[in-house]
This record gives sequence, structure tokens and C-alpha cells, in this order.
Amino acid sequence: MKQIPALLLALATLLSLVACSPSLASETKPEEVKQTAKAPEAEKNSEEEKKETLPPVLPENYPEGFTVGFARAIVTPENGTGLGGYGNHMTRLSKTVIDDLMLTCTAICDGENVVLLFSTDLVGIGPGIVNYAQSIIEKTYQIPKENVIFNATHSHSTPAMYNSNVTGMAKYSKLYYEAVKTTVAEALHDLAPAQILVGRSETEGLSYVRRYVNKITGEYLGKNLNPGQDPNVVAHESEEDEVLQVIRFDRAEKKDVVLVNWQCHPTAPGGENDTRVSSDFISSLREQAEADYDILVSYHQGAAGNLAQTGYLQGDRNNSADFYQQGRDIAKVVGDALQNATPAEPGKIQAKITNYKAAFKEEILNGTQTRVYSESIPLYTITVGDLAFCSIPGELHDSLGRDLRAASPYKMTFLCGYSNSMNGYIPAAFAFPNGGYEVDQTHYAQGTGEALIETHLAELNARKTAN
Repeated sequence: MKQIPALLLALATLLSLVACSPSLASETKPEEVKQTAKAPEAEKNSEEEKKETLPPVLPENYPEGFTVGFARAIVTPENGTGLGGYGNHMTRLSKTVIDDLMLTCTAICDGENVVLLFSTDLVGIGPGIVNYAQSIIEKTYQIPKENVIFNATHSHSTPAMYNSNVTGMAKYSKLYYEAVKTTVAEALHDLAPAQILVGRSETEGLSYVRRYVNKITGEYLGKNLNPGQDPNVVAHESEEDEVLQVIRFDRAEKKDVVLVNWQCHPTAPGGENDTRVSSDFISSLREQAEADYDILVSYHQGAAGNLAQTGYLQGDRNNSADFYQQGRDIAKVVGDALQNATPAEPGKIQAKITNYKAAFKEEILNGTQTRVYSESIPLYTITVGDLAFCSIPGELHDSLGRDLRAASPYKMTFLCGYSNSMNGYIPAAFAFPNGGYEVDQTHYAQGTGEALIETHLAELNARKTAN
């Protein structure tokens, strides 16, 4: 009889081991494993808890010469967070994670000043979020707000950080601010001497203009038409911009940092009823390029308001294999651009914010639409030697990005759309007579996009003349 308690104890121990063992317990779905492994609310391991906060790097401690630093943080939301995109369907709450969302911070230092270029896998970032993050940075690191650009990749299966009323946004914002603080600290401590190389290549066949017209009459036909339409009758409204640009910061002591600038709507894995979190083609682009070329990659979205991914012609946003493959295909183009890259000169950092006062459309002025974005559109113009970074807080048509690039007096110019606010669509002037989704959605008058580009160019030309 004395052996019975011992047997019961052994049996209880065995059952406990079976329940806790991943190999013996019931199988967990891959999506659940992903969410458990990467959820931002998961407990930090003991090493992370012991990690001390990095002290601020202030201007008096900047290294001499031209240096670049890089840092990255996961900003994947927890389940139940409101997702944006697809016509502002704010009732879409996240349930699973396809791939993690990332925030990257690239710090560029000329020995006296620092520029911070953020890229986040988000559909957009509201001005309140940006202003608060910039205030934290200015207070802690003495970096003025005009030196800080927050670019959103515009991935549609991500939190709606441009609407504070969305479910879970208060909690997600706290996670985001912590990631900003962490990446700034790490990027500044990562500053290392660098040389600059810039290159371009073409992403032939990977994007297309989603607006169609009748080739014969010029009549606007709509967007995302069936690919079976007669090519003798149906034409794209304009030619897509396929140019991909790279800036490579060659760091002898550390991994090179590569900034990628392209223009394309990331809308493959989604739709208004999809509840999966994903950075779209951006994740596989980063992973493939980093693996192939031993670099660190930050993606900066351009003017993609009228461009869609090839393969998404009938509204099918649910083929995960397509966008992963597209990312890998774009990574090859990044390699081509790196292969033909040429040196560019560093120089003193110059930064300015121009608040352009935009005119609204007539129907806005007549009060037939109630939601109105601010008429003041903040334009950040940052130059570093041969490099120029021009931000616009909205969705421009791709031709406007091409116009800026072609007319810029700088060797490499990035148009960073979806940056430092989210002011909606800003179509090219030639699209207004055709109407359609983007034109109907915009609050701004015809010609606003061209005026924003001209404002940036005026500032760039003035600096070139002065220098």
C-alpha cells in the first residue's frame, strides 16, 4: 500500500511532462506559433531584462567625419488591433500574423548634425503620432524635428496609426514610441564611418498603373480591370514608373546600410475582410536582399497612389505566394542597382520644413464632404551632400515622383511619400478630368501635387545655388 502514493506521484509527473512538451502535446497551427513567438506583449527573456538602457548620444559626443548608424525593432501588434487600408474599413481587427512588422531607423551624421530616417511597415502614420515621437527625440537627443522623417511603407495589412479611435491604438502607440526610443538610441550608438554609393535599376513588370482609359476615345474606364480586356481598346492612363533607387552606406567596420526607394502599392495579402497582419512584399524584399548581399535594408515608399502589384488585376489580394515572390524579385533588382552604384559625396546636413497651404476641391469648399484634411501640408526637405530626401504626407501619383527625380539638381533624390502625416490621395493634374477613385477621394484641388513637387525643387535649387 505504501507504493500507491509513489505510483500516483510518478503518473502525475509524467502527465505534466506530456502537457508541457511541444513534441508530445497537441499540434499547434503555424499561424498560432508565429503569433506566440513574435507578439510584442510576450515576456522578455532574462538577458533582455538585464540589458541596460543606452545613454543618449548628444551633439557634443558625435563622432568626427561622416558616419551612419542603423537599428531595427519589431512593431507587430497584438491580436485585436484595428487594421487600416482598403477604404478605411476600421472594424477589421487583427487575428493572426503572416510576418512581423518592422521599424528601422537610419542615423546620418556629418559630425555636427544628425538626420534620422525612419521606415515603418504601416499603412500610414498620423501627425499626432509623428509630432509626439519627434518631441521625444528633440528633448532627449537635441535633434530638431526638421531632421526627422517618419516614412510608412503603406502596407495595407497593418495597424491604422492615422486614426486614434481605432481599437487598440492607444496600446499600440505606446509600443511604437518605445520602439522609436530604442532604435534611435541604438542607431546613434551604431554610428560608424561610411562612404556613399548610389545606384538605380528597373523593376520591369513588377508594377502597373491601375487606372484605365479607352485607348480610342480617352474615356476613363476605372481601376483594376480584368486583364482579359482587349489591349487594342483598353490602355493604362499613364506609364508606370519602374525605377528603383538605392543609397549604399559602405561601412568598413560594420555591415553596410542600404536605403531602397521604389513606388508601388503593397496590397497583396489583404482586403477589407482579411484579418492577417503582414508587411507585404517588404518583408521578403528585406530578407532576401540582406541574405544575398550581406547588408542591412531599409525600404522607403515613394509616390504609389496609382500603382498596383503585378498579379493583382482582379482584386485578388489573398495569394500570399505572389507577394513573397515579388519581394524576392525586387531584391534581385536591388542587387542590380548595387552592382552599378557609383560614389556620391557626403556633406553638411541641411533640413527645412515648408508648410504648403493647399487649396481644397470645390465640393469640399461647398460643404458636400465633411472630412477635411488640413490645408497646411508639411514638406520636409533634407540634403546631405549629393543626397536629397523630400517628404510628402500623402499618396501621390507615380509621375510626380518621377518629375521630382528628373528635375532635382542632386545626384540621388528620394521622394518619401506617406511621411510625417497622412493626408490622403494627391493625384496628378492630368487624372482629374478622368475622375475615378483617387480623384474622388482627394480633398485637394487639381494641380496640388505638381505644386508640392515644385516647392521641393525650389528649395533644392536654392541650396545648390547657395552651396
